Amino acid sequence: MSKKALYLFFFLFPLLNFHPLNGEVESVTISWNTVMCNPKCAQLIEKRFKELKEIAEVNVNPGNGVAKLKWKPDSQFSYITVKRVMQMVGAGVNDIHVRVRGKVRAEGKKIVLYSLGDNTRFQLVSPIQPEISRPVVPPNPALMELTPTLREKILEDADQDKIMVIEGPLYRPWNTPFLVVIVERLQVEKKQQPETIKVQSRRQRSE
Repeated sequence: MSKKALYLFFFLFPLLNFHPLNGEVESVTISWNTVMCNPKCAQLIEKRFKELKEIAEVNVNPGNGVAKLKWKPDSQFSYITVKRVMQMVGAGVNDIHVRVRGKVRAEGKKIVLYSLGDNTRFQLVSPIQPEISRPVVPPNPALMELTPTLREKILEDADQDKIMVIEGPLYRPWNTPFLVVIVERLQVEKKQQPETIKVQSRRQRSE
């Protein structure tokens, strides 16, 4: 190997391997019942998450019963990881919200987002529209889809190879074999300024 090749190898190799990836599961917000988990319990939650190699940053608010996690860009997000920590501490999970940056594509009738960097797969669905005259029954996640309007908008941007940031809660992750995100907020990245779309439910639009 020539001296020039060796120089390029030793100069560029660290940049390629240690430069942070621009995109991943940007944040995971977990909430729990503060009656069942006191401040000491919350401190233990923080300690357990900080011990995990997948987690880059942990911020816990004991009073509100909320923990915000930053996932490492080279580690795929896993609900099982969150579940195990909370079970070890003895605290149940009320809700998990995610903010994910990646690219979207259609897989049959499903619209999915793959996060950049870690390539975690999320199926995207629209918020559930409750009917006043009927009790709310959790729908089968395999049958959930985006509304036609939102689906068209997302696919239009996906065809232009745009990067999107999706925010919303995971839908029933404890009994769903794949990750499903209810899209509450969507950002489409542009060169100048991100375009933000807030997804409203039918009830919100009528108020």
